[in-house]
Amino acid sequence: MKFIITVFYLLFLSNIAFAKTSLDFSDKKLEVMDVSYNCEDKRKNITFKKINDKIFNYNYWLDIKKTGTPNSTVKEFNKTLKGEKVKIYMFFSPIPKGANLGNGVILKILFQSKIKNLGNQLMTYWVKNDDAKLKYEMLNEWDKILTGESVDLFDSAINDWSEKAYKIVSKELEFGKPFEIVDLETIRKEGVHKKGKSHIWFQKKCKKL
Repeated sequence: MKFIITVFYLLFLSNIAFAKTSLDFSDKKLEVMDVSYNCEDKRKNITFKKINDKIFNYNYWLDIKKTGTPNSTVKEFNKTLKGEKVKIYMFFSPIPKGANLGNGVILKILFQSKIKNLGNQLMTYWVKNDDAKLKYEMLNEWDKILTGESVDLFDSAINDWSEKAYKIVSKELEFGKPFEIVDLETIRKEGVHKKGKSHIWFQKKCKKL
């Protein structure tokens, strides 16, 4: 009996020791990812990987043919539109300083569907963060995670950052609780950054790879 208990204990410890993290899938080939798309982009593909019950978003760089460091965790929604099933991936990245827009996050929403005239599409919004207390708040927090966080704490830190990003876009764009597809039809335009007179949002068709 003691022998059996010891074996199970050792198996438990080995599972902990060999547990995968999101960083284990950086610098990898496209084949190791769960699902990938190209959205009219000659530089990169968008890829997703589920690890320990969370989905992570990566860029797959076409010049070096490898994944980068994960950008964020992903909000996944299964909805119905026009009687058809729609899967929605919602993920985030910080607005770079070079954009000279101040605080905010880039929200990307990828639709996966078989609906005619919709198909697979990527919608991108450069969202404000009017409640930020510090300049470039979300960017600085994201940079700190990528450059200073330990491997063991990276996944929880990037997930916490992603949850904060989701709260920001939900407030700024006035998403409902829970999020529904109709929220995108009544989006709060004032919550989106502008370049000149135009709001920074765009839509691209995507091909599943």
